[in-house]
Amino acid sequence: MENFFDYIFIRIFLWYESFKDSASAFTAKILVVFLKVFILSDVVALVSYLTPVTRSFYYTFGLITTIIFFFLDTKRYSDKKLIDMLIEKWKGEGRMIRILKGYAIVCLLITVLFGFIILGRNSPYFEK
Repeated sequence: MENFFDYIFIRIFLWYESFKDSASAFTAKILVVFLKVFILSDVVALVSYLTPVTRSFYYTFGLITTIIFFFLDTKRYSDKKLIDMLIEKWKGEGRMIRILKGYAIVCLLITVLFGFIILGRNSPYFEK
């Protein structure tokens, strides 16, 4: 699974680097953290269809996972050697494959975000 998030990180990092943005690594870390949190929140929202989940649990879960993933990913992606290794790993990727995977990443981000909104708001057991 790390390979999946590493790929997303490096694609976002390289895209922001193309604009000579000095915050490209930070931006990529934040987007990967939020993607992970939204995926887990979608799972919790799906579970809320089976069992009652309080709003405070949902918010607490989101906050705790955000903090944990932020510290773990900040530690992982702060290593310049890792970033260089990831760039080297996917440097030879064909242009068409890179474009298709780029669209897939954007679609994944949109799907996870909308899933988070729709599932979280429409759960029949989500206590107000």
